[in-house]
Order: sequence, then C-alpha cells, then structure tokens
Amino acid sequence: MTTSFIGVYDSGLGGLSVLRAIHQVLPRERLVYFADSAHAPYGDRSISWIEQRVSAVVASLEAQGAKAVVLACNTATAVAVENLRLKYSIPIVAIEPGIKVAIERTLSGVVGVIGTTGTLHSDRYQTLLARLKGKVEVLSCATPGLVEYIEANQLEAEGLRALLQQYIQPMLHRGIDQLVLGCTHYPFIEQQIRQVVGDRVSLVNPAGAVANYLNQLLQSHGLLTVEITSALIEKEGREARPEGLSNIQVVTSGEVTLAQQFLKQSVGWQLTPVFAELPVLS
Repeated sequence: MTTSFIGVYDSGLGGLSVLRAIHQVLPRERLVYFADSAHAPYGDRSISWIEQRVSAVVASLEAQGAKAVVLACNTATAVAVENLRLKYSIPIVAIEPGIKVAIERTLSGVVGVIGTTGTLHSDRYQTLLARLKGKVEVLSCATPGLVEYIEANQLEAEGLRALLQQYIQPMLHRGIDQLVLGCTHYPFIEQQIRQVVGDRVSLVNPAGAVANYLNQLLQSHGLLTVEITSALIEKEGREARPEGLSNIQVVTSGEVTLAQQFLKQSVGWQLTPVFAELPVLS
C-alpha cells in the first residue's frame, strides 16, 4: 500500500481546477488525481452507470491508501455521494454549484447556473435549488457539448463559442448578474465565458470553497500531514500558484498526451500523467 494521500476524482480533466485550489491550500499533502476521460462526460449517462463507476473508482482509491476523496465532479456528487458516504469510512468531500454564494451576491435578483444535464436534472440539485432560491429567480441551463470541447483541449473552437452564446444569451436577456459555473470543467473556459457576459455578470466558481472545507475536515479528523499555517483562499476560484508539484500524481483513463497538453496549457503545470483504466499508483 502506498503512502497516504488525498484522492481527487472527476469524469475528466475539469476537476483539475479543484486540484489546483486544493494544492494551494494544502501544498504539503500528497494528491492523486484521476481523470476518467475515456468515459467523459458523465452528464448524459444513466444513473446506474454513474453509481457503479464512481463506486469502483472510490474503492480503488481507498484500497491504495486514500485518506479522503474529493468528488471534483458535480454529476458524480449529485448522483452518488450519499451512497458513497454510507459505504466508505473515509471522508468523501462533495462539490455543488455555488448557488448560495450567487444568491448572496446578486443585486438584480436573477442568478444563472450552467452545468451538465445530469447535474441540473438530479434530485440533489433540485432539492438544493428549492432550499436556497427564496425570492431570487434562479435560471438553470443544461449545457451539453461544452465538456467535450474542453476535454479535447479545443478551448478556442468556434463551435465552443457558438454554444456559449446559445446557452448564456437568453439568461443575459432575463437580467442575471451572477453566473454559477456548475461544472468543474467550466473554469477553464472562463475567459471565453467572460467574452459573452462582459463586466456586468460575476462568475461563481466553488473550487476555493471546496479546498477550504477539505482543509477544515482533515484538521477535524486529525488527518493533515502537517499543520498548514498559510492563509486559506479568501476569494472563491482564485488562481493557484503552487511552488512544487512533486507530491502530485495525475492518472487518466484517456489520452496521456492530451492530458499532458491540458496540464501545461490550461493549468500551467509540467507533469506527466499515467494511463490507467482505474487509478493505479506507482
């Protein structure tokens, strides 16, 4: 069994936005990231398939020494997190669209959410929405096609820009002043999204909040490798600037070359991913 680590898992490469935030908050922790790119996106798959796949990945991570697992995937969280917490004894950290933050910040009273079909149609998301929206209007828009462009590292494709216009413009016409990035892939096209929404709309990315919560959870369970004295991320989604990457391993079920290019171009990290159908650690 390998040295204890924190597992971070997404259907593809999008969860690297969460990994980046976690590394900033917990720079001394060993992190193992699994991108299930061969099966991305999860958003259009059946509930039973997602449940089985997520459980298999978490089981693999736990068996190899994970002391906690972060589901850096909104769809996996929406479908599987409750059963995972019943099945496994290690802490399972979930990610959810930052609707609460958007509602607190809105001045127009209209908030937009973009995410996968699986996330936005899930019972968990609908329950969250019903609990939080109150007097604020929340416009939810499923955005099929975006994840595929991001996974292929085609961030400047005209087709991607056309989809963003198609999905976001109707919400702009309804008066949103907050747009929740309800998929961990979407921070990597933040610049393209800003070209559509302009300066009048704030983007809400929950990655920083997840990293902060993970830090607090590990402390409460006595699972931190060392006590972290650096300040937590104060602003959600702030870009991470890791000082060293020797304690990070990236595993992908997809193309290693594509993952390596994505890491370099979109994350700014020089790392060589490992190929495996399920996480296999060296």
